[in-house]
Amino acid sequence: MGLEITTLQPVYHWRESLLASYLDPLAGNSFGNLTGLQFIFPKAHVRPVTVYSAQKNQGARPGWFDIKTGATLYHLEDEEGLRQSAIGLSTILKDEALAGRIQLNQTIIAGFSQGAVMSILLTLALPQPPAACIMMSGYLPLPLRLVDLGSSSPAAYKKTSFYWLHGTNDAVLKYNQARSGMKLFSALFSDKFLRGKFKTFLGLQHGFNADEEKVASNYIDGIVSRNTGGLFDSSFDAYIEPENEGDVIQFTAP
Repeated sequence: MGLEITTLQPVYHWRESLLASYLDPLAGNSFGNLTGLQFIFPKAHVRPVTVYSAQKNQGARPGWFDIKTGATLYHLEDEEGLRQSAIGLSTILKDEALAGRIQLNQTIIAGFSQGAVMSILLTLALPQPPAACIMMSGYLPLPLRLVDLGSSSPAAYKKTSFYWLHGTNDAVLKYNQARSGMKLFSALFSDKFLRGKFKTFLGLQHGFNADEEKVASNYIDGIVSRNTGGLFDSSFDAYIEPENEGDVIQFTAP
């Protein structure tokens, strides 16, 4: 059963958070040819996080979902928190599309850590999938239910590309777990998505660095300015961060 995006109650709270977070494209900064873009940065609610419960205020911090334990990603996963956040984010974008301010199929959804997790859930939950989804230092959520959360139409994601960026030294969301997640994603969705790729960054911890920024920026610029349709720029990617053949996980829909 897919996510119901019409059942969210605090719709206006989400919308107010969204509108308060609009930024002018690039704030006047030079960034290649990426001009005329609209950025939407919704804010996660502050919530207690179980794994940090010994800290002040029960570990309360902005979060899209609870983390029950750090022992394994899939042990006691907060399915309800994931679901409610996906519903809320879907509602925001659906409302923006209905108002004529965005086109869902020209949207690029990207996120880091918990935001990366929400990015793939949101990609699956939207009534019209985005042009691309970029996950940075995330993990694949709800592995046993992920297919059920998406569209039942075999053609739904045929124009959507999926790019997963992850560092080898990530101590929060382990590199090998991420690779396993990408392999599972490939098994589940390689015949549904247009294309997908897992990109490794040697030595990168749970954060960003200049090389990851360059790769992500070039990928977005390709979609926006060069009409690449979400193709991966393998030559540029390898130039910025050399790739060992065994590190790359990649698929293209038949």
